[in-house]
Amino acid sequence: MKKIVGLFEVCLFLLFLTPQLNVSETDTIEIPAGTSRIVPLSLNQWDKVTGSLSVSGGWGNDIDFWVEDPSDETILNLGRVSGSGSFEFSASQTGTYELHLSNSFSIFSSKTVTLKYDVIRTLFTPMVMNLIYIAIIVIAVVTGTMIYRHYKKQSPATPSEVHQNLSRERKKKKVFEWEWTQEPTKH
Repeated sequence: MKKIVGLFEVCLFLLFLTPQLNVSETDTIEIPAGTSRIVPLSLNQWDKVTGSLSVSGGWGNDIDFWVEDPSDETILNLGRVSGSGSFEFSASQTGTYELHLSNSFSIFSSKTVTLKYDVIRTLFTPMVMNLIYIAIIVIAVVTGTMIYRHYKKQSPATPSEVHQNLSRERKKKKVFEWEWTQEPTKH
């Protein structure tokens, strides 16, 4: 029974194993007129980034925003963001991703950008997670089967089996009583 409980504990541990880790960041960035800023993010494949930006300063409270992957490919382009905007992307490869904030179109006005983002770090690839889920299911089935068999051995008999056992016991008792109550025969 201790082995069964141990397997059940392992199953629960795997069930509640957290496959992700979240990292949150908030940056306030000053961007002078005619310049750009790059925010680098070191990501692993399968990591997911969600975030928002709010812009203040200048006539339109606007900034150009786009994201490039480690191969310098633009994977997300919000274009000119006025006031606020949100974004989301997943890392298709491991490396440094760049969040570009450009105020290069502005001649006189500097901008203040508040950038908030969450990086959801995937601790296991989808294939590994599938294997973990399969292992959890197998352990749960094996544990359930072992518990069922253990309690089935200890379960009371069916009503007909109980009746048959009682009948046998009564017959034995009557035979035993009859042997003692019989008077000895004289020869």
